[in-house]
Amino acid sequence: MVFSSQTFLFVFLPVLVVLYALTPRRLKNSLLLVASLLFYVWGGGWFIAWLLASVMGNWVLGLLTHRARLAEQRSAMRGWVALTVVLNIGLLGWFKYANFLVDQVSWFVELFGRDPITWTPILLPIGISFFTFQASSYVFDLSKGEGEPLKNPLDFALFVCLFPQLIAGPIVRYRQIARELVDREFTYENLCAGAVRFAHGLTKKVVIADSVAPIADAAFMPGADLTTTDAWIGAIAYTIQIYFDFSGYSDMAIGLGRMFGFTFPENFKHPYSSASMTEFWRRWHVTLSEWFRDYVYIPIGGSHGSKWLTYRNLIFVFLVTGFWHGANWTFVVWGAYHGLWLIIDRLQGRPERPRDGSSRSNARGSCCSS
Repeated sequence: MVFSSQTFLFVFLPVLVVLYALTPRRLKNSLLLVASLLFYVWGGGWFIAWLLASVMGNWVLGLLTHRARLAEQRSAMRGWVALTVVLNIGLLGWFKYANFLVDQVSWFVELFGRDPITWTPILLPIGISFFTFQASSYVFDLSKGEGEPLKNPLDFALFVCLFPQLIAGPIVRYRQIARELVDREFTYENLCAGAVRFAHGLTKKVVIADSVAPIADAAFMPGADLTTTDAWIGAIAYTIQIYFDFSGYSDMAIGLGRMFGFTFPENFKHPYSSASMTEFWRRWHVTLSEWFRDYVYIPIGGSHGSKWLTYRNLIFVFLVTGFWHGANWTFVVWGAYHGLWLIIDRLQGRPERPRDGSSRSNARGSCCSS
């Protein structure tokens, strides 16, 4: 089920809004959780078992991490955090990268005249790249003392499974909606404001992105016979499609969250108006770049070492970012390309244009600053 489908627009969403408005306050989280699980089962089927396993594992690890922190048992806390990384990266790695790894090993052994590896491809659960990042950030934040753990596992399950952002983001941090998970208001003002934001996103997706998609598909079709003009039109169409599709989905997710009393972070801030690659990554898929900044770039040193260590950290983070987008060497090259441009920005001392009246020194960076 997708947000632009007739089933969602004319059945799922209106029925849920009516039920939510009529449900007593103490039961609203339970209703949203059931609706979110139904939403996932509609598209993901039995993969919901892995989603629930991730939820329970991270909830328990969050409690253990918090208790170890309160008891000042630093080694135990680090151990629980490490286990969180193993659990989440292991789950993501198995489903998203096992097929890729087997293909690479099979290609290698064939070079020596051996038979390729026999392997049944693993299906990828929808949304796994997002819900594993969201669940792991909960434990990471608790280890730093940023928030109190959720005592009720159903509240934590709602945090991870909340349907507006479950499949494709934005990636919501626990501290951003911690209060709203246990205490929020369902108001007419929020319902209307959220519906308007949702409508904006739906228009981006259906009217703009879906309209130019056939042009982009035709241009990038294998074996397409293109003139130079055709190629440029196809590239421009894809540029329009990818932005309005993704930012439209984020707008719809933010609007849906607002309708039910949640405030989700912005995910796109006019990225195509950026003056540099550094600025682009502070405007494009903001919640992802901030996640990598806070949980990968800064922990490995960020920009606090020599300039060469900083360049190394940038390249590493963007290689990981590229690989996160997809299990393919093209994504690794894509990540290296973007990381290289961030290094070029630093070498040139290219400033970032201030936005929203803020100075550059006050602007929060992406994974290219700390």
